[in-house]
Amino acid sequence: MAGPRGALSRLTGLLAPESWRPDPRLALRGTLGLMGPVVVGRALDLAALDLVGIAAFLLTFGDVTGSEEPQQLIRLGIGTVLGATALASGVIAGSHTGAATAGMFTWGVVAGLLGAYGNAGAAMGLPVAWAYLELGLTTPVHTIGHALALAALYAVGGVWAVILASVINVIGPYGPLRERTVECYAALATYLESTLRPHRNPPAFDAVSPETRVRQTIASARLVAARTRQGQQATSEVGQRLLALVELADQLFSLGAALGDSLAVSAPSHSDPVLIEAVQVIAVAITRRTDTEATHRLVRRLERLRNQKADDDASRLRARIAGVLLTALHAAAGEASVPAGAVANARSLCEPWRPVEPLRACLTLNSIVLRHALRFGVLTAMAVAVQRLWDPPFGYWIPLTVSVVLKPYAGTTFTRGAQRLTGTFAGVAVGLVVSAMISGWAAQAVAVASAFFLLLAVLPINYTWAIFFLSAGVVPFEAMLTGSVESQIGLFRIVNTAVGGALAMVGGWLLWLSSEVGTLQPMTAATMRAMAHYAACIIGAFAAEADLEQAHRQAGLMNSNLQAVFQRTMRELDREPARFQGYLLTVTMLQRLLVSLNTLRVIGILPELALPERERFAGDVALELKRLGDSVEKGTRPAPSQQFGKEVHALHDAVARIAGGESLCSIVLARVEQRVLTLQVAAAQLIDEKVP
Repeated sequence: MAGPRGALSRLTGLLAPESWRPDPRLALRGTLGLMGPVVVGRALDLAALDLVGIAAFLLTFGDVTGSEEPQQLIRLGIGTVLGATALASGVIAGSHTGAATAGMFTWGVVAGLLGAYGNAGAAMGLPVAWAYLELGLTTPVHTIGHALALAALYAVGGVWAVILASVINVIGPYGPLRERTVECYAALATYLESTLRPHRNPPAFDAVSPETRVRQTIASARLVAARTRQGQQATSEVGQRLLALVELADQLFSLGAALGDSLAVSAPSHSDPVLIEAVQVIAVAITRRTDTEATHRLVRRLERLRNQKADDDASRLRARIAGVLLTALHAAAGEASVPAGAVANARSLCEPWRPVEPLRACLTLNSIVLRHALRFGVLTAMAVAVQRLWDPPFGYWIPLTVSVVLKPYAGTTFTRGAQRLTGTFAGVAVGLVVSAMISGWAAQAVAVASAFFLLLAVLPINYTWAIFFLSAGVVPFEAMLTGSVESQIGLFRIVNTAVGGALAMVGGWLLWLSSEVGTLQPMTAATMRAMAHYAACIIGAFAAEADLEQAHRQAGLMNSNLQAVFQRTMRELDREPARFQGYLLTVTMLQRLLVSLNTLRVIGILPELALPERERFAGDVALELKRLGDSVEKGTRPAPSQQFGKEVHALHDAVARIAGGESLCSIVLARVEQRVLTLQVAAAQLIDEKVP
């Protein structure tokens, strides 16, 4: 039964959502971009408008990051120019197989190099390649005049896409930031629910810890806020308030984690549900859907909690949380000005745009972007050659599949290939059934619009789902354009997708497609070093507040990046269970160590512990983490540290003498010790796995 269970686990993994946030604005833009010109073309008997709609749809498909990225309209404009040029060159080169193949290599490299500008650039590179192979090479006329005419229509489609991107912002210019801010408080409420109510059923295993999910949403909101401000000529009260709410969410996260730790020395309080409810109410208030009377009652309860006498660490933490929640509630309701200093840090994220620098940095054979661009060009060119020599119906789906399956790393490429095939098989089957049940151009248009809307809406959630809706919509779409419904359309799509997927995966393996697992080792080492610096600042209590905040941000960023890479490589690692468990233990302990250090920052080290024992313990924690990082990076087994154990015992004795018994500070320091010791075990396990 292990085999079937393993196969089922892999299948469900392909269907697992990567996020729970659909993108209705992108879906609306893409659907209107495609169907608007197509419907007008049918009404006016202008088939040329089909190309305008297809161009707008492809460019929208490449703009998955939407208004959350700076220079969105500039990026759409660049994509339009490159796409129109690629289309025109494809029309001219399409008359000869050699020229078509060479052109595909050139445009494949260009599309791959756009990855130097991050996910937004990589996404926009795909429509450029698609314009060449899907629109240019497939045209039956290969004259210069026809090339210019089609390029002009594509440019019109690009203008249409830019107009839609400018107009469709149905929740205002601060919509993306408002959504991200709501997500911060929703994730925070879920985290506090699990932290402050430990008696409830434990959550199912997830490679991304609840703490990381909260930090990732906060980091994402900060980035969106900074990028939103880049496009503003002057400060806005709305933007300032939303960013202040994000920073308040960060404070609540740190205080909530500390309160969770305090439950080890104190009992849960009846006021904890009030705190959780307040976080949930803030999320609702940000969307302007509040019950005024209920909110006022909640404010009065929080005020009582903030003002009540605190006689232990837990009570003091609850009072501090209540105070921050009151500030956040008033800010969410627009009843308070932005707290002083709450938005200063966002300016550090706003950097001038230097368009040439990212590309110049990638022009080396050590660059993953350049190697991927060359691999992308070679394999898409090979796919065009296979299509031309074999010449199956709808053969452009072969290079099209290669372009979407091939990624810079082996794990993501093989996962994307499996998702593409799974979604295609299921979607074609549904598309054929739907096409057989409907008749008439209007019904086909509704089916296509619905399928493509859902395609773009679920694209951020799961690629398999998106390909399912794409495949389900392609069958009626082809029937709508050609005027006939043929079951062969689905069969050709399945066969060509399988050929393209196999070419991408086999070709990528032959062309040294690297494994992202290799980045786990240096990233783990770098995260340990960042944690070492943060631990020294917190426990040693020597850093200024600005330096301490910088160390905190760096440690949190490295932990989030490590978690993201680990999640992306899980399917590769699960072939080596021991190695998977080693990295899982390492990633989990680093996350928990960060939470413990954050708790120490919130509650503060006991003032009386300005002792040599504390300073030596801080130095030894930092030294041990650096030593573990060096060992992981070099692949050498870390030797046991006897000095670390001695300093741990010395600090425990000092805390016991001064605190006069068990305290939250002593418990957290003990957890820091335990997590460092566990990291020693995890590091040794990772090194052992490398020994043949």
